[in-house]
Amino acid sequence: MAKPVVAVLRTKPETVLEDYARLLDLAGYQDHLDRSAEVALKINISWHHWYPACSTAPWQLEGVIKKLLADGWPRERIYGAHNRTVVVSAKKGEIANKHKPVLDKYGIRNIHLYEPEEEWVRYEPKGKMLALPEIYPDGILIPKRLIGSNIIQLPTAKTHVFTTMTGAMKNAFGGLLHERRHWTHSVIHETLVDLLTIQKEIHPGLFAVTDATLTGDGPGPRCMVPHEKDLILASADQVAIDAITAKMMGFDPMSLKFIRLAHEAGLGVGDPSEIEVVGDDISGENWHFTRDQNTFASRGQKLIYWGPLKPLEKFLLRTAIAPWSYLASILYHDVYWYPCVGKRRVKAVLEGKWGSPRGTAAVYWYGHRRATGHGGRSLAGQWLPWHVRKRACRHQSDGGQAMAASARQYHHPGRVVVAAEGAGAARQISSSLRSSGYCVQPIPLSAPNAVRHLLDLRPEVVLVRGACRSLAMAGEVCRVAAERGMAVVLLTPAVTQAALQTALDTGAMLHLVEPVTAHTLAAAVDVARARGRELALLRSQLAALRESAQVRQVVERAKQVLMRRLALTEEEAHRRLQLESRSRNRRLIDTAWRVINADAELSRSPASASLSRGGG
Repeated sequence: MAKPVVAVLRTKPETVLEDYARLLDLAGYQDHLDRSAEVALKINISWHHWYPACSTAPWQLEGVIKKLLADGWPRERIYGAHNRTVVVSAKKGEIANKHKPVLDKYGIRNIHLYEPEEEWVRYEPKGKMLALPEIYPDGILIPKRLIGSNIIQLPTAKTHVFTTMTGAMKNAFGGLLHERRHWTHSVIHETLVDLLTIQKEIHPGLFAVTDATLTGDGPGPRCMVPHEKDLILASADQVAIDAITAKMMGFDPMSLKFIRLAHEAGLGVGDPSEIEVVGDDISGENWHFTRDQNTFASRGQKLIYWGPLKPLEKFLLRTAIAPWSYLASILYHDVYWYPCVGKRRVKAVLEGKWGSPRGTAAVYWYGHRRATGHGGRSLAGQWLPWHVRKRACRHQSDGGQAMAASARQYHHPGRVVVAAEGAGAARQISSSLRSSGYCVQPIPLSAPNAVRHLLDLRPEVVLVRGACRSLAMAGEVCRVAAERGMAVVLLTPAVTQAALQTALDTGAMLHLVEPVTAHTLAAAVDVARARGRELALLRSQLAALRESAQVRQVVERAKQVLMRRLALTEEEAHRRLQLESRSRNRRLIDTAWRVINADAELSRSPASASLSRGGG
């Protein structure tokens, strides 16, 4: 039997998205997913705060989405999947960890599996179960949506107080089981094996992508010490990718019970000697992570699950008094540990390459919020956490231009810029929209650098008020905003020929005439925002189709060359291209271009010409 493949690459913030694309090709992800089925991206949210290595990294999510779209997977058949626990809010976590801005940017559905409209069904596993039937005697409930979908697990490399390390197998724990999954903690290793058995039964394709750019050591998944390791991993074998991650952490994978049980059950390969690692050399990696560290909270949990309080487990955690444990966890982690310990560690990471305002990856933490505005003031303070906001202000002068450039990649979903002929008028209109819940920034049209400020802010909607004297400048702002893909609403004091012509010439989506109420302004912004998103989605779909068609065309040309030169069948030529790409750690289209260029060189050479005349 062929060895399972685990692809590993070293990366850096400047190239991380491109590296994720190479990683997926290297692991041969398309060979393990069913093109006819939907693709569920199982996002990990271990905390509703951003904490390094705790939850799926935003560049990890974006890298996978970009690669799927570039390879022709329809965006309407891709969705992000979230679940919640009794102590972690997925709605808060997807914002704090920058998952929602990434999904919104690419028009990917954002599914919360615990919402009332999501159906959960009783599932009868066909394979052997080790623990779940005893924990849930009334039946194992799983989300109906996940049945029949491909699944891509998106874990990070971190330690865990119950399983020593957590990765792809543990990530399914947060997707397939409902919020009472903490009932299984006493048999957590057996539970993970049961869930992998269920995954193999319900998913036509399984794949995992682990982010180890930032890793966590200590009493995870929350109270960890972050480390920069700059590695990313991918594999279709969840046991194998967890085994390689555990080995790099410094653990013996087969000493971890859930890996050993899955290996013995034939659900994957947990012995590193039986796994093929491709990509960069990691033979010298040993992070010397520690095991069996605990927090005050986890010590209490272990007393209940495996200690002298075991007889009281059901009474303490599965009856009406169970909320005491939820409150205790919140008080310890959110009220004590994060403010007193966690924030210092977050600050230290933000000063490194994966968080610095001068770093490329900082677009996720600052980019859609942070820019330099009129008068050199920060326009984004209200969106930054207070402990990050002070630091962003320190980099105002020297990092403003770099952050403004990064800001153009992401925008806040509720940001509106109001441009009016005077500062007073701009502020007055802005206050009306703020009362409707929008994040609004006024810009006077009379400012000499109004257009530059607008481009730096990169809002979704631009509301421009143009009076008779400022109509020309208003038209210029509308034109620039529309060319950059922003939704434009033009507001004029009267219906004139000049105003109508400006609205037509500049691409404004709506033209309002004063007087208007705050409700009308908000409704107009809502409509423009919705239309703008529809247009952006269509543009990105068209770009993805063009790119996918180009890739297919180049690959077909390369296949024809191989079929002609080496007398291969079409299937053999395609397989040869894929193998060459993986062995050389290249994208498929790059390998195809090399074949085409080599063929052109041979055709031009005299030796090739004489060989051709000789009938060779």
